[in-house]
Amino acid sequence: MHHSNLVNPLVASFSKVTATWQKALVHFHRTLVECGSPLELEHSQRLGLLFSNGGGKTNELQLWATLFKAEETPVGALFLKSLVLHQQWYTALNLLSETDSSYIGDQCENMAQFLVHKNLWRTSLQLIIDLSEHQQSNQSSGETSLSTSNPSKDLTSSSDFSNISEVPSFLPEGEELGYCGIGSTVCRAFPTKSQWRDAIRLLEKSAERVGSSTREKLTDYSTAKYVYCGENYAKYLEQNREKYASLSTFKLQVLLRSALREEDVKTTKNCLGLYVARKRTLPEWLLRDALLLLLDSPKINAESADSKMIRQLIELNKNSRTVKSLRNKLSRFFPKGDGRASSPEGVVDLPVTISSLDENIAVLLKGNQWKEALHLIQKIPRTEVRNLHENIIKQNITDCVSKNDWEGALMFFQ
Repeated sequence: MHHSNLVNPLVASFSKVTATWQKALVHFHRTLVECGSPLELEHSQRLGLLFSNGGGKTNELQLWATLFKAEETPVGALFLKSLVLHQQWYTALNLLSETDSSYIGDQCENMAQFLVHKNLWRTSLQLIIDLSEHQQSNQSSGETSLSTSNPSKDLTSSSDFSNISEVPSFLPEGEELGYCGIGSTVCRAFPTKSQWRDAIRLLEKSAERVGSSTREKLTDYSTAKYVYCGENYAKYLEQNREKYASLSTFKLQVLLRSALREEDVKTTKNCLGLYVARKRTLPEWLLRDALLLLLDSPKINAESADSKMIRQLIELNKNSRTVKSLRNKLSRFFPKGDGRASSPEGVVDLPVTISSLDENIAVLLKGNQWKEALHLIQKIPRTEVRNLHENIIKQNITDCVSKNDWEGALMFFQ
């Protein structure tokens, strides 16, 4: 009797509630406050995911922030992001100050991303300065750097479920912004060449507190400031010419630019050889400068030891405007008896596979060069198949070409 009297009005009232997640959050919040429940990191992460795209009411988000602060609940990066997007960045900074110190560096990187995205780079700068000063005070008091003794982002699980429950700084794929927050902030704070020392000093201090992934980005920023703004091309070349093989793609590009500036042919060839080994194309302007330097070297020709590498480099970048514009000169790197180089077009029309055409077409379409992509697409029906993957590509493209369905052919590679 009593049970029925209690349940029926409750059911009736809930039947009037529309099934929206905002109203569900209100009931969830009320239940936690009235009944009590242990709050974990996962609560803030999942709630942050709901609010992170600008949805939900700001006052509801503030209620959750107040509850998390009162209950000393770990606050995840997603919740911080949602606060910044809802113009509650001051609340986010207050919550960040209570973050587990072992993750503070990566959380600051996340916050810097969100703040720069909202053009609050001055606030982001103060956050980074506070982080570096906190690191310095730890070292002066005899404490060790927590970034080296704690795994932070470095050893997270491959499972999103585990990461979202255990790592405050974790951001699922699609939620991370496409730039380094700390690096972008420092570049805005020190935009002129004369400030390169100040920029590097702050970048290096910040790098001591973050995980390896962010640390690598910050060292790239430092390298760029040191070489390009500080004009230390010769010094960087001297420091890295012997260890070029261990450099990241970005630092390898800096070394190649330094070698070209100093007209160091040997280091230039070493860098280009590594690009070939990694199967990475070069930016148009960098490729042109490199090929012109090689063409100006009288000792490099079709019989030299480096000719094979250079031919592979040309093949890898054959769709570039540079290779096409220099094809007459580049023929010197091919043996005279080789029919592939018997005409100016030979350098561009080297034997290819469907897989290499597939890769090059995708690159061209990303650069909005659809006419050049169509030229390569027409070659696929005449190219020999080597495996099942290539056979699928050939069948689909051959069908499109036979119907003059060029739009369908282009869509296949997008």
